Amino acid sequence: MGGAVFTEGNLPVLPDPPFSTNTAAEFNIWIDPVAAQEVFDAGENGLKIQITSLDATNQIEFDREDYQAWLDTGTPESIIAAEFLDYALEVIQSDNDPNPVWDLVAAINLSEPDFSPETPLHIDIDTESAPGDTQGATVPVSDLPPNVLVSLDPSFDNLDFDADELFSSLDDTPLADESVETVFGSVGSDLIDAADLNSDFDGDNDILFTGSGDDLIDVSQAFGHNRIYGGDGDDILLAGDNNRLVGDSGEDIFFVGTGEGNNLISGGLDADRFWILTGEGNLPGMANIITDFSSTEGDVIGLANTSLDFNTLEFVTDGSDTIIRAFGVDLAVLADIQPTQIDRSDLVFV
Repeated sequence: MGGAVFTEGNLPVLPDPPFSTNTAAEFNIWIDPVAAQEVFDAGENGLKIQITSLDATNQIEFDREDYQAWLDTGTPESIIAAEFLDYALEVIQSDNDPNPVWDLVAAINLSEPDFSPETPLHIDIDTESAPGDTQGATVPVSDLPPNVLVSLDPSFDNLDFDADELFSSLDDTPLADESVETVFGSVGSDLIDAADLNSDFDGDNDILFTGSGDDLIDVSQAFGHNRIYGGDGDDILLAGDNNRLVGDSGEDIFFVGTGEGNNLISGGLDADRFWILTGEGNLPGMANIITDFSSTEGDVIGLANTSLDFNTLEFVTDGSDTIIRAFGVDLAVLADIQPTQIDRSDLVFV
């Protein structure tokens, strides 16, 4: 949560300079604009940055009716949220009802993807001006490629519940499978095969942290619905269906071109290889989503045992994403990448 892109900042809520004289900045960015600029610079190198700015939080307000509804819901989560809202209304806002409760809007935005559309923008931070002038202003630059995704227009109209139903709606949410296991690897190089009957990891709705080392993780024959974190090292991950795969640092290799697909993949830092096809007879049932493809980091898309080449693939725009399509099948989705950003050097055919 931070920034004020097309609206005024919130520093003047404090009556004394430098706060009262700076009408451009939002507090979270203002407090350390240099650090904020470094984060935004990473967005130019493939880091996915999502911002819920004051443009968004100013549009959503919570009031005493919401407080009472959350209190009446009676769950630990709703009660503590009601207490926070009570404090925000009475102390922070001097009993001003309603109240925006900025961080709560950001939390809803993170948990509910439909809450607010995201607008890709290039944002620079004013790091040069005096604190009482425009230090910390988040300035959109129209002629540069986007480095952040900004939420500008959230609305409960986009959801199946209203603000006062924020917690009672969770009663209809299926509980997490109590059989979920968390498995840890070692600091060395691990071989973890979900099909190995002697393994603690069975690949059925589990969480796996492999740790450091050059690990080999095989969930290609498993049930799926796992969260797998490769950790440091050059890891090899053989995906099955419906998994969340995170490579982390190191030059990782992902084989995701078989089975039903529908894996969500983040390579992490360093040059990673995403093999989205390993044979024309093994097309995924659903596209695999790659969240952080970055040619500047040396990432490549691989297609093996195929007659395809760069000219026979289709690169289809889907909002801010690109679908890679062949034989009428969506093989992969590159999040926050446009087709014009993809060239021959980003793909390998063997």
